[in-house]
Amino acid sequence: MRSSGLRNRLLRALALGVVLVLTLLLPVQAGSTAKTLSTNFTLVNLGPDEVHGEVQYIKPDGGAWRTSQSFTLPAPGGQLVFRQYADPELPTGQGSVIVNADGPLGAVAQIQARNQTPTSGAYVGFSEGSDTFYVPLVAHQRSTASGLANSQIIIQNTGSAVATATVDLIDWFTGSLVYSKTGISVNPGASFLYDLANEGNLPANWIGSAKVRAPGAQVAVVANFFMGPNGMQTFNGFPASRAGRLRMPP
Repeated sequence: MRSSGLRNRLLRALALGVVLVLTLLLPVQAGSTAKTLSTNFTLVNLGPDEVHGEVQYIKPDGGAWRTSQSFTLPAPGGQLVFRQYADPELPTGQGSVIVNADGPLGAVAQIQARNQTPTSGAYVGFSEGSDTFYVPLVAHQRSTASGLANSQIIIQNTGSAVATATVDLIDWFTGSLVYSKTGISVNPGASFLYDLANEGNLPANWIGSAKVRAPGAQVAVVANFFMGPNGMQTFNGFPASRAGRLRMPP
């Protein structure tokens, strides 16, 4: 049985934590994709010692999706794969994950359409949040050679209080603000999926970028970029701390 001292260290280990924004076993009836998407994620021990941790699954309303899972990773380089589609305790739906541990971890999450025409994407876990994130490529009903392109922006609250977020959508060609999605309320640990395919305030064939603002809060952002019925790319948003000037070669 885990000691109370270890459990307290797990819950305090925010700097060593990993935040994963997961769309799990999600049957989508409308929006950017008609496919059923599932996830798995891999944790790796980046330290010299054995790591003990806990995985928490959180529904969009902030409630527990399933009971937490404890794990142990051998060192160095020990790995564990968590397959949500093979978890009998996890109901169909969507949500997010927070991983707390007493040592440094790395994480990769994969989103895939299983038992269908292959579609997949992947991103790395976050070790911390930010009050501002940038998504360099988003689209709404954009015509491409592969079919219509649409984006999903997923915002996870990595803090301990309710976060209120705004998504500014900026036109690719003019650099002008086209629309702001305001009043997005996200409970601690939970995530909010914003599907631009369903956004009626954007013109058809639109492409641009997004800025996610959550003043006084800490969030993490991941984007899915769908192209036609089978194309999909997934990538991390960029926190404000990683933004900088692009230096072109001479």
